[in-house]
Amino acid sequence: AGRGIAIVAHVSSAWGCRRIPGGGKAVWCEFAFPAKRTPPGP
Repeated sequence: AGRGIAIVAHVSSAWGCRRIPGGGKAVWCEFAFPAKRTPPGP
């Protein structure tokens, strides 16, 4: 077995998988990035 799902679970904020009709799986994931901050003005 590979380590792909473990890596996805570690680096993503959410993930899941589902079976595809006809065989196989589809895996999805979400990545949460921090909000971009605007530097204070002069």
